[in-house]
Amino acid sequence: MKYTTTCIIFFFLILGAFAQKKQPDVTIKEKKMGKRVELYAVNLKNKSYNVTMNIHTQDYKRASVSPITKKVPPHSAIKMIAMTQLPDTPGIYSYDLVVGEMGYDMSLKGNKKFNKKINTALKKKKITLYTKPNCNLCNDTKQFFKRHRVLYNERSIIRDSSSLKKIITNYDAYTSFIPILKIQDSVYSKIKSERDLLQALNNHL
Repeated sequence: MKYTTTCIIFFFLILGAFAQKKQPDVTIKEKKMGKRVELYAVNLKNKSYNVTMNIHTQDYKRASVSPITKKVPPHSAIKMIAMTQLPDTPGIYSYDLVVGEMGYDMSLKGNKKFNKKINTALKKKKITLYTKPNCNLCNDTKQFFKRHRVLYNERSIIRDSSSLKKIITNYDAYTSFIPILKIQDSVYSKIKSERDLLQALNNHL
């Protein structure tokens, strides 16, 4: 019995040591300059990741309290957030981190038949893209449209909030994900990756 117990303990010790050696796909590095703190997502892998960070703190001033999502390319460090410590606070913060592999279907980007199909099908359709500042996926979507020569109207949810309210009211759209895409009378408000964008466009091909 004692021998069996010893073997089980030894097994879990080995398993724990193995788990400790496994490096995370993305790590967070802190850069501190006086009262200013910058947090960077560091990707040492050979593939891109979507990284979502949610900060919990009452000691720092930041531009937004919403979760931040950014694309982190292979072997790169991307600044996720910059914060300024408030006076008379200890400077405590914590964060939740979600790391997901990019859902891009790279083969579609170079597929001539697919490109022609998009160009032909969407040429006469009315397309509106709702964007916000500092939104990587918004920029990716605009680049996608430019690459495929798709004409669209851009609406900023900051400068044109009334237009966004109409979308929310008339189409029961979600606002937790930006960009929001409207094609004719169809609205897509759960676009989280280029794959989601392609699936939305595919409904109109």
